[in-house]
Amino acid sequence: MRPVAPPPELVALLQARASFVLAVHKGPDGDAAGAALGLAEALRRQGKAVQVVAPTPLPEHYRWLPGAEQFAQVVQGTPEVALLLDCDGLDRVGALQETLQRAPVLAVMDHHATGEPFGRVRYVDSSAASTAQLVHRLLQALRWPVSVDTATCLYTGVAT
Repeated sequence: MRPVAPPPELVALLQARASFVLAVHKGPDGDAAGAALGLAEALRRQGKAVQVVAPTPLPEHYRWLPGAEQFAQVVQGTPEVALLLDCDGLDRVGALQETLQRAPVLAVMDHHATGEPFGRVRYVDSSAASTAQLVHRLLQALRWPVSVDTATCLYTGVAT
């Protein structure tokens, strides 16, 4: 299977919008945490405002990741874009679902294609090994540099 390139609409969205909430599923694993933290770092380096949320705390064994302290269980305000990573269904974000759906744009990036499609902008590629791999492709499409912290997070996502 051929890798799926990031949709131009997603690339444009990340370039044009200023505030984001990156949400991952309950009990974040290495892929969810790594993808979200890696993308958060890259967005911040572009001057964007970013929140990283999960319905449950980040497990202790991933708290060494760069930026791990930013994980929260509550969304502050209404960011322009809610981007769900490693979530094949809205139910995976638990109590955050209603808040995330209030964002002007709801987007999804995932390597699972099992759930009911949702989101205005979708980047789903079931041939990818991880959502972190999709984040890397997205950063390449944006031509944004990958910092050591971003690389560490994305590697964790791919490796786990």
